[in-house]
Amino acid sequence: MITTYAVSLTAEDCGDAERIALIDLVSDWLVAQYPVDSRPAGLSVRVSREASDDPVFRVSITESTPRSTHAETLTVTVALLGTNLSFDMRTVSTPTTSKVVPYRT
Repeated sequence: MITTYAVSLTAEDCGDAERIALIDLVSDWLVAQYPVDSRPAGLSVRVSREASDDPVFRVSITESTPRSTHAETLTVTVALLGTNLSFDMRTVSTPTTSKVVPYRT
């Protein structure tokens, strides 16, 4: 089973200045939470669509430890469509094994 949690926030009457400010906040959060020099094995960070003229900015963080039964992917998207600025954050948990067993704590 693939589990997804998501939140989307949209603001109206925004422009490029607000888009850049939001991208800067996401970039600062990324550096604070996932520093390049201390990322563990199994953690992948991909920043895509970061050209200054691209209306969409996206960061994907995937964590899958070697003995884990699932992979967690966090995706943050900032998009400016017309004058609507959208912030979307999703986390997806995907199984990496074909076994179906109950989880016991």
